[in-house]
Amino acid sequence: MLPENTPEQKFANMILAMSETEFYLWADGCSLEEIEQATNIIRTASNQLKEQMECYIEEEECAIEEELEYGNLEDAQSVLSKFTLKGLK
Repeated sequence: MLPENTPEQKFANMILAMSETEFYLWADGCSLEEIEQATNIIRTASNQLKEQMECYIEEEECAIEEELEYGNLEDAQSVLSKFTLKGLK
């Protein structure tokens, strides 16, 4: 399960949800420093999301490995046995 969005990710999502007109209205009201700060926040949000996804993928891979090593695979063995010659092992 992925964690909740960080404040940076919420900000980036707000920007991404804007229409083109809304974005230009927002940007027109910002100073160059505010635009640079917003860009840095969005960059941070992107990096956070990459890290979260890498952790999520790693956790899922570990869970799959555990299931393969310790899980009950009787159903899979039953299905696979149907594909051997006359179900012989």
